[in-house]
Amino acid sequence: MMKRTVIFLIIALVSCGGLYGQKNRQTNTSQKIPRVRFTGDPFAQMATAIFAETLQDMRNKIEYGANSKYPAGFFHTSTEEKGVPQYYEDMWSRDCGRGVIELCRLGFIDDAKMISRYFLAHKNFGDHWGRELHRSGAPHTGYELDGNTLIIAAVCNTWRVNGKDRALGQEFCQELKPVVDWVASSMETSPYYGLMPSSSELSGNPGPAFYVYSIFANYGMYTVLEQIADMAQHCGEVSLADKATSLQGKMKEALSHLISDGKFSYAPNGCWFNGFDGRDGRAYDISDWGGTLWHIWNWTSQLPIIQDNDNKTNRIEGALSEVNEASNELQRFWKSKG
Repeated sequence: MMKRTVIFLIIALVSCGGLYGQKNRQTNTSQKIPRVRFTGDPFAQMATAIFAETLQDMRNKIEYGANSKYPAGFFHTSTEEKGVPQYYEDMWSRDCGRGVIELCRLGFIDDAKMISRYFLAHKNFGDHWGRELHRSGAPHTGYELDGNTLIIAAVCNTWRVNGKDRALGQEFCQELKPVVDWVASSMETSPYYGLMPSSSELSGNPGPAFYVYSIFANYGMYTVLEQIADMAQHCGEVSLADKATSLQGKMKEALSHLISDGKFSYAPNGCWFNGFDGRDGRAYDISDWGGTLWHIWNWTSQLPIIQDNDNKTNRIEGALSEVNEASNELQRFWKSKG
């Protein structure tokens, strides 16, 4: 079998006006556009086009103010107005939070700043974000804890890539203060060790009317509390920094209850398990979403590693580092099975 060889180069090019534009779009014509070229076998050559198309698609979701139907900073979940499934009129918290993190990584710092300001001005559940930001916060739409953590991570990443500007950080901190208060209240009233409730695809319960106190959402909150504290400390918001640091310590203790002993959950001893079922306190190992039953315990344990990477760390210290390593080995085992 021919060994696959993939070599890639990253080249920063200046965008030609309208290159990434669509109808009713305005783009920054001086924005440098990263181009990635893969060389090797035919798959590697295809990857060059895949990267370019994916980047173009992501930027085409952004509104810059030229479209009277959508304000500047609106980040469409679907790119085109037609198609099935259709989310063009939607702005989903988890999708858009993740998108802004990627914009930050690729150098689109002005886009990230514009969308982050939109996030902070549209906390449609008052002190946090609903699942869908385009709605007014109607109860039936609910909220996703992981969507909130991804938005917070996006905002903090935006501050970092914009040079850790003090004025920008203070602006962001003021808007994040009620969110941190909400986190504190949710943790204080939690029936499961201070873990926050989640309703999400990545907790295995996007549709049912019950919560899962899950590893993905709560580990995400653990990482973003650290990011808030870092930004607040750097920008002179000492009270907010202290509160976020205190909450992060409490969340670390709460996370210790999601380490499997090999008996309570299907997850092996020393690995993360998916979370507590809010209905009865059992391990929520099997998702019963949409009339289907499927194993979720054997793949959600990989998500904390991704969240650490979003926070630009390869940790975590002490016991959590060991849990992440064990969980990573568990993932390798299941991936090897195809």
